[in-house]
Amino acid sequence: MFALGDDTTLISNRLHVTIAKVLSGEVQKKYEELKSRIEKTVNPYITIQIPIPEDADKRDFLELEKDQNFIEHVKEEALAWIAKKKSVKK
Repeated sequence: MFALGDDTTLISNRLHVTIAKVLSGEVQKKYEELKSRIEKTVNPYITIQIPIPEDADKRDFLELEKDQNFIEHVKEEALAWIAKKKSVKK
């Protein structure tokens, strides 16, 4: 049994895939931009590019993007970074 949020996410993802199949080119790009702005308004997030470290396995590194434990760890590091930055300003 899914929680309501899981069902909503599943429906949203299916709708997005269906719309993406129908749209093409410039319309698809505008749709993606609008979708991103809406998502950031509802659930703010940042997108950063992290170059792959020289010694990292490419597949393992790219899988981090979907690894919820990694994402939670990065959130905790971000909070620590912000707190440290604020304490330096004082």
